[in-house]
Amino acid sequence: MTYRVEFEAEHGSAELTHFETVDLAEIHASRLDLARKANEKAARGAIINIVGSEILASPAQIIDEVKGLINDLRPGCKLAFVARPEAQDVVSMIVTTVAHGEGAKVSGFADLDVARCWIREPKAVARRCGCEPREAG
Repeated sequence: MTYRVEFEAEHGSAELTHFETVDLAEIHASRLDLARKANEKAARGAIINIVGSEILASPAQIIDEVKGLINDLRPGCKLAFVARPEAQDVVSMIVTTVAHGEGAKVSGFADLDVARCWIREPKAVARRCGCEPREAG
């Protein structure tokens, strides 16, 4: 498996970083590890960083895994996706759409530090400091 899950106490975020090629088995295993870490640490949010990876799962498979992640996270836990816009817009759009449909607080970002700020700060503060999500699409 080419991923890492860590807790960043400064930001209150459980963070999953994928490397290289990511297949369905890795998506499933990593989302379970991310939820476990986020819940164990009572994280404010979870971040999935796919900047350095290529996703090899179908949209339907991604949708199922995101729904599973949302159901596994404790209520109110924010979910952020960090992706290269030119390479991952489709994945980010699918994930964001599904998460919103599930009633979760989810946003897509092009920058990890901005995603961390969004997790860490209340909405009004995040807006003032520019830690707002990028527009999907």
